[in-house]
Amino acid sequence: ASGGTRTYGEADDPKTLVPLHAMLEEALAAQDAGRRADAERLLQRLVSTRPDFTVAYDRLAQLYRDTGRLPRAIALLESAATKGVSDATSLAALGGYLQEAGQLPRAIEVLEAAGRLNPAEMEVYEKLGVAYTRAGRFDDAQRMFTQVLTASPDSAATLNNQGSLYLAQGRWPEAIASLRRALAVDPSMANAHNGLGAALA
Repeated sequence: ASGGTRTYGEADDPKTLVPLHAMLEEALAAQDAGRRADAERLLQRLVSTRPDFTVAYDRLAQLYRDTGRLPRAIALLESAATKGVSDATSLAALGGYLQEAGQLPRAIEVLEAAGRLNPAEMEVYEKLGVAYTRAGRFDDAQRMFTQVLTASPDSAATLNNQGSLYLAQGRWPEAIASLRRALAVDPSMANAHNGLGAALA
């Protein structure tokens, strides 16, 4: 269910919640087995039955996105945010989808809201760093990546994204160092190889 202070009632009784969680597990099992239509049907029923069940929104939105329906994923999570049932994780996912869709100003707005909602959500800083880089807000991007790397110094994704930030600024030696660190953690990271080649060139 959503974060924040709320009043608990009959809908929160364990006898009510247990079947909902069982339905969620069934949906996730169906998705893992490749039965996406069954998973979608179950997740839609969950969202309809329990409109504040944020994990159902998140899973359904991810399913939409993974099956090429990015606008529908965005619409679903925007609807959840409008209803006030989003948490920081949902908003981080929405911000990421908005970036994919090229809606950069809205993505930044949503991700900043997610950061205010839960300052400990590292995924928000990662996505904000990428969004700030794309928006040319390089100092803000560096601040975000520093936050993540302070908590997780060996995050290959963050080191790669930081390398991309340095590339955007023409800071070649720093880009090379960051991308080499990323590849030391994950030698299979194609983006880091590409970025490193560009920096060396």
